[in-house]
Amino acid sequence: MDICEFQESVWVQLDINHKILVIGCVYRSPSSSHENNQELCKLLNVVCARKWDHLLIVGDFNYKDIDWSTNQFTGGNEDASNFLDCIEDLYLFQHVQSPTRYRSGCTPSLLDLAFTNEEELVVNPSHDATIGKSDHVTLHLQLLIGSNDEEEEVLSRSYYHADYDSMRDALKEIDWKKELGDLSGEEAWDFLEKSLQTCIEAYVPFKKKHQKKQPEWMNHQCKKAIELKHKSWNRYQKSRSVADWTIYVKHRNIASSEVKTAKSDFENKLADEVKVNVKSFWRYVKSQTKAKCGIPELLKADGTWAKDDQEKADTLNSFFGSVYTEDDAASTYDMPRKTAVVLDDVEFTIDDINALLSNLDSNKSPGPDDIHSRVLKELHNELAEPLQIIFTKLLREDTVPAHPSRSREAWDHFLVEGSRQNIKPEPAAPGAPLSPQLQAMAMHCAVCWSQPERYVFWPELVAVR
Repeated sequence: MDICEFQESVWVQLDINHKILVIGCVYRSPSSSHENNQELCKLLNVVCARKWDHLLIVGDFNYKDIDWSTNQFTGGNEDASNFLDCIEDLYLFQHVQSPTRYRSGCTPSLLDLAFTNEEELVVNPSHDATIGKSDHVTLHLQLLIGSNDEEEEVLSRSYYHADYDSMRDALKEIDWKKELGDLSGEEAWDFLEKSLQTCIEAYVPFKKKHQKKQPEWMNHQCKKAIELKHKSWNRYQKSRSVADWTIYVKHRNIASSEVKTAKSDFENKLADEVKVNVKSFWRYVKSQTKAKCGIPELLKADGTWAKDDQEKADTLNSFFGSVYTEDDAASTYDMPRKTAVVLDDVEFTIDDINALLSNLDSNKSPGPDDIHSRVLKELHNELAEPLQIIFTKLLREDTVPAHPSRSREAWDHFLVEGSRQNIKPEPAAPGAPLSPQLQAMAMHCAVCWSQPERYVFWPELVAVR
């Protein structure tokens, strides 16, 4: 910052979680000259050009003619107008919106400001009483820098390195008709779930999930170019020769080009596949956000604020529940029959279930049962028979297996009301974890929807078509 001649500013650089935070404190006198005001704008341009990870600039700027709530200039001061233009050109965010200077007989004014290069870097700015006899309030700013990358390693299952051949052999040894024959539908599902969990524990290895990762766009060629650049730099540091410097410059340019190409190709691929792989797109967007922001305080119905996680969850749940209405199913869905033909039975075939299992999206995350969709897809031939037996039992018993993530009543409502409306069930929201039990019940319905000409009427579950 020595290249600028602006008076009265101090800067500090902090290394936090391998990210650089720069904090600047500025004081601009109300009697500052036009030249000094221009130097202030020049100083801000120099600071922002450095591309710090996090930047916070605070101080008493004494520009009372700027309305920061609308970012508009309200006076005739040319320097204030130039300062506002500078802030907007640098895309800085100003977080203080209330007056900060109070003096008897004078209108309160906003003079003390806080600028950042990220809108979510500062949360909950607040005022406090003045210090001593000062007429300026005390500002409290909370910064969201992000979590520590050097966290403890987390173990998770690597379903893409599982021994599916051994899992298939283990499931083939089970006589499903014998094992499930005397069980109820719910007991049969529990047996199948435990069998799958046993196979997962035996044949799906663990992997270490590191918190600190290399960029997603980094490929092998790009990594080699960067390594070669560093080697060339170390060689030049030792020799200080012109020849080694020339070699370093060459490798540096190659590495820069490889990085730009790899990043551009990766982002273009994400954009092309955004409709089929939306989770990867938003994961990358989130990784580019420097300030990790949680859910802010929420205003509750009673006028108070929800501050902790439990209160926020309850507030959101109450709000979402308030927009739903309970319909009178007896009157709303009383539809006349269009045919006298009644199908008293529905047959679930192994081929139908096999086809549905083989079309599952293996990129979905496992649900509460911890059975990954990749497992169901890889073992579709072995699971089709037990699922056919389970679905048939559930239909005969007119029941649904209990599960922590979805109650029996919720599934009954989904099956009955959704069927009465003659609507195919909507797919889950992008990125929402779908437990294997929900997948199984979805297939329970989807078998009927896949061939409607075969299943015209299912008493109490499927409407007349």
